[in-house]
Amino acid sequence: MDQQSWIIVAGAAVAIVAVLSAWRQTVRAAEIGVGGKELAVVAGLLHDLRTPEFRDAFDAAVRLPADLELPMGFDSLAAPDRESAQLVTEAFDDIGGLVAGQLVRAETILPLVSTRAMRAWHALAPAIAAERDHRARTYPAEVNPTFAPHFELLVAAARVRQQAHREARPAKIR
Repeated sequence: MDQQSWIIVAGAAVAIVAVLSAWRQTVRAAEIGVGGKELAVVAGLLHDLRTPEFRDAFDAAVRLPADLELPMGFDSLAAPDRESAQLVTEAFDDIGGLVAGQLVRAETILPLVSTRAMRAWHALAPAIAAERDHRARTYPAEVNPTFAPHFELLVAAARVRQQAHREARPAKIR
């Protein structure tokens, strides 16, 4: 090959590298854009979970006695307890829905909310079960009686994460 042919081959190689580089930068920019939206959603969620209203509701919800008789589900609770239980349940159900819908990655949100979600679930599980039972008994057959399914999925994911952390070997610090 003569010198001119080498120059053409080298120019073609540089053009191919430039096209591949531009393609990779476009893909990376799209990934950052999605991550940036996720970050904004997570920041908003964390803000909501840190409001005095939510903190008070959370504190009230985790103090609910486990042995309450709730024949009408959440409606059996006294008004302040019902409002607290509903606020906390809805908040964690919404977060679980964002994870289930893949709008927020579990690995992003779980380190930030798993302990509170698990504490809330532990306290509210009897009331949620009573609400589900009440809906199954009283809703028309064509209406789905499901209640807080994404909250339950969020807690299940938190438990899997917790178990994985327990089984992981601790990192050696030098």
